[in-house]
Amino acid sequence: ALTIDASTLMNDSGSGELVGFGTIGIRQLQEMICEADITPIAIGGKDGVLDVGRSSRLATPRQRTAVLARQGHQCASPGCRAPVVHIHHIIWWSRGGPTDLANLIGLCPRCHRAVHAGALVIDPTTHEFRDRHGRLLPGADPRHRKRRTRTHPPATGLPRAG
Repeated sequence: ALTIDASTLMNDSGSGELVGFGTIGIRQLQEMICEADITPIAIGGKDGVLDVGRSSRLATPRQRTAVLARQGHQCASPGCRAPVVHIHHIIWWSRGGPTDLANLIGLCPRCHRAVHAGALVIDPTTHEFRDRHGRLLPGADPRHRKRRTRTHPPATGLPRAG
């Protein structure tokens, strides 16, 4: 179980408590939340539970299939050709982002960590990738279109082995 104040999570500062572990920093918390199956619960003093948040944080299998097809199974980060492993909310779930296809993007683990560390920033309006200073990354594909890449050159009429 993880306990964190909502304002801490929304403001990118502070820490939370992870049962059995102790205090954990905001960046690690945000990455854990992005990949976890969670239900946010608002608790108010003596009155107990106030609100139970959205329950469909994870992409459905059909949404995942659509993201993979849209990106050609490759990470959407410019210049990265690694396979998609994680489906990420462009507007983070912890910041109110919906689990809608338009807000989902496929990333490899390395690029996903870079997003949560602030080294890569995905513009929520244009879906362009920028560095931490706001500079557009070369080769950014704001529509996550399928890339046509080859892992091997086409056959050139070489004789068959054997």
